[in-house]
Amino acid sequence: MSTWNNYVEIELLSNGISEGAIIGTDGAVWGKSKTFPATAAELKAFISKFEDLEALAESGIIMGGTKYFYLSSDHDVIRASKGTDSLHAMKLKKLYIIALYNNQECPTPKAANTVEKLGNYLAQYGH
Repeated sequence: MSTWNNYVEIELLSNGISEGAIIGTDGAVWGKSKTFPATAAELKAFISKFEDLEALAESGIIMGGTKYFYLSSDHDVIRASKGTDSLHAMKLKKLYIIALYNNQECPTPKAANTVEKLGNYLAQYGH
């Protein structure tokens, strides 16, 4: 298992996140959970929309065929949901962290804290 997969498994999944991935700014998958559903095309579309809040508001984010509706963002974080299923993503200098979770099993504040704690840790090392 790669170090990046370890970050996903240990830092995200063990804290209640259902599915997660760490991807490069080019869309290449660095590490992911075993059943992370997003396709390469969905990841590239996600990256292109991350900077365009208008596009996010209009069309949402699609991961694994599920359309998550844009809720909010601040700084380098995006929040989206579809019913009780949610997405929390963070952009760093060299990578993105994407977490998919059910907010009944992992409350939204816990998911946000989990993703952003990992992001802040990785940012300390120039990622």
